[in-house]
Amino acid sequence: MARAPVAAALLLAAGCGTIPSGAPHAIAELRPTRGSQASGTVHFYELRDKVRVIARVAGLVPGGSTAFISTKRATAAPGTA
Repeated sequence: MARAPVAAALLLAAGCGTIPSGAPHAIAELRPTRGSQASGTVHFYELRDKVRVIARVAGLVPGGSTAFISTKRATAAPGTA
């Protein structure tokens, strides 16, 4: 079980090596909503005609989670979504 976070960290580090220095990027901070402990950071890198997304998220519960990416700013008050 302890191997999964290490493997994920290695894959993340390997993936970062292919992003050119100075590539346009944006960063989103993930904050937990009511009843959740999930938090983290998501990096979006523009690479030619594609976007690479690298997320580091903690506090997810076993059994699966869902993530939504929207092009519009969230309008819900923090912790109420």
